[in-house]
Amino acid sequence: MSRSLTTRAVLRASSPRLALLRTYSIATPDPSKPPVPKLQPHQYAAFEHLSQSLSSTQPCFGARGDEVELLNGPTGFYKRLIEIIGRAKRRILISSLYIGAEEGELVEAIKAALTNNPQLRVVFMLDYHRATRLSTSNPDLPPSTAHLLLPLVEKFPERCEVWLYRSPRLRGLMEKIVPARYDEGWGTWHGKWYGVDDEVIISGANLGHSYFANRQDRYIHFRSNPSLLSYLSSLTRLFTQYSYLLHHSPPAHISPSNTVPLLSPEDTDSSSPPHKPRASLIWPSASINPRRFEPHALATLTAFQNSWRASNSFRSRRVDVDTWFWPVLQAGVIGIKEEERAMGKVWDAVKESYQPGGEKVEGEEREGDGQRVEVDLTSGYFGLYKNYKKAVIQSPAPVKIIAASPKVSLAHFLGAQADDIQANGFYGSKGFSRLIPEGYTLLESRFHRDAVRAGRAWNDKSQEGVRLKEWEREGWTYHSKGAYHTNQSGTG
Repeated sequence: MSRSLTTRAVLRASSPRLALLRTYSIATPDPSKPPVPKLQPHQYAAFEHLSQSLSSTQPCFGARGDEVELLNGPTGFYKRLIEIIGRAKRRILISSLYIGAEEGELVEAIKAALTNNPQLRVVFMLDYHRATRLSTSNPDLPPSTAHLLLPLVEKFPERCEVWLYRSPRLRGLMEKIVPARYDEGWGTWHGKWYGVDDEVIISGANLGHSYFANRQDRYIHFRSNPSLLSYLSSLTRLFTQYSYLLHHSPPAHISPSNTVPLLSPEDTDSSSPPHKPRASLIWPSASINPRRFEPHALATLTAFQNSWRASNSFRSRRVDVDTWFWPVLQAGVIGIKEEERAMGKVWDAVKESYQPGGEKVEGEEREGDGQRVEVDLTSGYFGLYKNYKKAVIQSPAPVKIIAASPKVSLAHFLGAQADDIQANGFYGSKGFSRLIPEGYTLLESRFHRDAVRAGRAWNDKSQEGVRLKEWEREGWTYHSKGAYHTNQSGTG
């Protein structure tokens, strides 16, 4: 009996980050009966073509469906993260935009794992600007992510590495005049994967309080997939060529031109006496320019992906696999745009499922409309890339969109307290970012206008067209992103 018949694509956007395109179906066989081939979503002609096309350009990994778990919410994500760190024996891999300075419990869990397991090695990959951005709002907390992790580096210098990726796009005059809060506009490290030994959680969530409490995201836990974690470990190691290493006391032989002092709040206070920072960030290679490494990184990443793709046939030999996924990299700053290419193929497959003959499998014609595809798309920030917007509006499939509401409830219009929050996290913020919710509302309005003009206005009776809804939950924000493609038979 089939428990699930779905085809899903998990989508993320630019800066160095990872997306997963997945097709899966989970069937429970009856051992008393001979095996009968079942029509699975990735066996529909359109999606069989998609699987083949993706495997020709991307690394491909497989798993059993019962080895993959979708976690429900932020508290479950945090609990699971602490659990897997607690059973670490060989390796911990943490890739995130940043770690909140208040996350002492998380750091203590990693410290305990290092203390109890002499063979354990830990690697962090974080964004340079976010991890070094100083905050003095709470004097009881470390002033930045880098300061939070510095004691781990000091205590375990041979087994704990903290790498900070810095986009090469912000340089020259702009580097000097752009305020710290806006430097992310020139590129960030945005990959989020959290691995321990042979299991890994791939998410969109950063490691901060709201992501563990009231910021809804998506979380996919692969309970046993050493190949996937080896891939992510190798990818992370590759990016250390283009990142700074946090060092508590740089060796004397390191050239000053390859080091950046780790500043503390007192270093930026003109009233404080000058002192020499005790920690630094070290650029690893004198032969790679930290401001102009794009061509080198593009060549290296392309070769890396091709190498893993070439071994797809070896990994596909596992006979119990019913779930396939293809890691897709997107780093427009460097010139890597695999996500754009892959999502184009996904939308082509959706269109193909609506074409005559698109439902043929091994010479059999499937009758009815049950094999066509519908699309659910969601994002905390509704600003569709122009090619994706065009694909949505021109697609023959029903597309249901959920985006974060500019405000969490009507209470904002009725004199709510100032500490109320808005669903995508920018409402009520300071400076230019307070205008961001209005910007996304404008984008939604224009998108709806264009959909109506194209004859794609949602029809409740026929369940066709494009439907746009806003997500609201009192006291919560919304950060989930994805494009989910499901056959219309109602299963899954």
